[in-house]
Amino acid sequence: MESTVAKYSAKIAAKQISAHIPYDGKTSGLVVDPKDEAVPVDLVGFGAFQLDDGPFELTSGDREMVFLPMEGHFELNTGDISFSGSRDGLFTRQPERSNAQAIYIPPGRDVRIRGDGEMIYYSAPSSSGRPPLHIRENQGTLLRSGAAFWRRDVLVLVSPDRVSRNLTCGETYSPAGHWSGTPLHVHDRDDPEHGQSDHEEIYYHRFRLQSRAPFGAYGIQMLFNGSDLDESYIIRDRSVIAIPGVSHPVVSGPMSDHIYTFGLGGREGSAMMMYDIPEFKFLKAIGDVVTALENERGKMKVPKTKLQKFEVLADFSPYQWKLLESILLERGFEVS
Repeated sequence: MESTVAKYSAKIAAKQISAHIPYDGKTSGLVVDPKDEAVPVDLVGFGAFQLDDGPFELTSGDREMVFLPMEGHFELNTGDISFSGSRDGLFTRQPERSNAQAIYIPPGRDVRIRGDGEMIYYSAPSSSGRPPLHIRENQGTLLRSGAAFWRRDVLVLVSPDRVSRNLTCGETYSPAGHWSGTPLHVHDRDDPEHGQSDHEEIYYHRFRLQSRAPFGAYGIQMLFNGSDLDESYIIRDRSVIAIPGVSHPVVSGPMSDHIYTFGLGGREGSAMMMYDIPEFKFLKAIGDVVTALENERGKMKVPKTKLQKFEVLADFSPYQWKLLESILLERGFEVS
């Protein structure tokens, strides 16, 4: 947002505050409090619940909320309305499919959650809200975005045009080694005439590889504006990034594909519009050509038995096989 960029950019550049918010994946409650001057957002909040430690009770107050199950079973109650469901992990259908879902809660509601696994949520101010709603698997809008090494799948679950008043929430699947947020874009100004809205944002990063090794899976999250702000953060599983605005591309490392959930908030009722920075718009033309040629060629089938003949793969773990198959898929090979 224009206001949060003006308020926080210099502080981030001077390292007085960080956009990378620590979260241990064990505690429950509010992780990013927009009232906290130590985090560079003023509207959007983010929290997480480890449901095995519940049940948990909270109120939406003057905010609307979107709950996103990460894995496990859940039951969410608000008044006389009850929602329940389950998710067998973030990556079980990826790449190219998603099992994500969301529960929308308007302002002024008491909420009780119980279950097992992890549930996260985003919140933003709202004057009225809409009726509570469970957006189930396959009810979101899945967009195949980008091409070549900036291809990703974007799933929008909640947006002001159909579910909420302010919040836009969903998930982005990023293949290993791929960029997201490309071509570079911003949503820093209320300027619909020129294709830009005024929104701040929070990412929650999750990687397929779970490792106790010293390094493990990683990626890079950037925040920069081409002048005074030029920051990069190493992200790992459960990294939280509070984005006041400016360009914010992210890249998955080569060791793992990853998913990041997103929550955006701005002026209530403002449609989400991303303005592509002119210097990078030509990448869309390259993407159109790459996509057209890939579609013309089609995917090349590779039997798994053929891969098993490679001696270097003999000791691969199930995870390593999955990573290999996902990389081959991005290169145009479909393992069957």
